[in-house]
Amino acid sequence: MKTPKVSFRDPTALPLPNIALVSAEYIAYAITYIHTFSTKGSHSKIAVIGWSQGTVDTQWALKYWPSTNALVTDFIAISPDFKGTYQQLICPGFHLKVPCAPGPAQQINSSEFLKTLRSGGGGSAIVPTTVVYSATDESVQPEDRGEGASSWMGDRNGVGAANIRVQDVCEGKGPGGGTYTHSSVLMHPVTWALVQDALKHDGPGDIKRIDLEAECRNIAAAGLSVEDVQDTVMLLVSAFVQIVMYPGKGFSEPEIKGYAR
Repeated sequence: MKTPKVSFRDPTALPLPNIALVSAEYIAYAITYIHTFSTKGSHSKIAVIGWSQGTVDTQWALKYWPSTNALVTDFIAISPDFKGTYQQLICPGFHLKVPCAPGPAQQINSSEFLKTLRSGGGGSAIVPTTVVYSATDESVQPEDRGEGASSWMGDRNGVGAANIRVQDVCEGKGPGGGTYTHSSVLMHPVTWALVQDALKHDGPGDIKRIDLEAECRNIAAAGLSVEDVQDTVMLLVSAFVQIVMYPGKGFSEPEIKGYAR
């Protein structure tokens, strides 16, 4: 997906190996590495924006590499599955011992990976966290209203967590309250508005600072073309094909690394 231009931050994309199926260590390293190139004095900290599996990998990196916490102003999680999903479109037969790629296996709601991540406070915000998700996500479920959602991030640590379901904030206000998939949440106008708000203010994004009447009248964020919208919608299809073709499938999820046991 094309990222709308911003004048207040320098976006940097992080390419991940193995189609992002083994990622947390790379994210932890990247936070430290990219931070060393930040030259804006008191504003030298960076923000991390993740989508789908990249969100749980980022939370894992923040938990198990605590030195990264002081380098990050914001974590913005789009379509996350912090509690996992019971709706496994990619590995529907994994519980029947059908081989699966490691990433999807670790995102099943009963996985050891997620149990480990959420233990010891990992289910709560470690840095100011903004979560944006959709009730009609076809990959992550349940996405209920409130704390029942898989995407929900707690705030037990008191650093700040905002959880926004796009249908709730756009209800009755226009197309923004309609059906959005796992990937199309990326292009939702409220998603982009919250990204900007979180980056411009201390703490997580605040829906009260956004003109919802204006944003929810749009289907996609301003600046995105029809081609951008089509590419965004097709992201999950592309990911599905790559995961199906992934050569390293197994009959069980990968063992938890020793440092996290």
